[in-house]
Amino acid sequence: EPGPEDVRDLGRLFAPVSPEELLSMRRFDVVVRTRGSDGTPLVRGGRVSMPGPADPERLAANVAASDERDAPRSLKEVEQEVFRRSGGNELPEEKPVANTSETSAGGSDGSAAQGGARHVGDTP
Repeated sequence: EPGPEDVRDLGRLFAPVSPEELLSMRRFDVVVRTRGSDGTPLVRGGRVSMPGPADPERLAANVAASDERDAPRSLKEVEQEVFRRSGGNELPEEKPVANTSETSAGGSDGSAAQGGARHVGDTP
């Protein structure tokens, strides 16, 4: 949630919306600054609808479609490409990770508990 100092600086960008109006915005209220059809700055406000309950099957289908489109390679393949593109010639040997409270049971972020592998070719 922004504070008065943040809003004071942002207020200039969203004029004619005042800093007080920005501070009083409620959840799901939005203010957008864009350009009108003639190129002049335009500020619009509104409210977006609160999302409904998530459909687990639809969510899984969206994740699968996204992975198919955006992540057809495994995480290791992507890391190798990033290493090569950043000037690396030979990948360093992988070192086993110690089983600590940070790495056991999926680590502190719980990613393993949320369904295992995220990309095609990754192992859970």
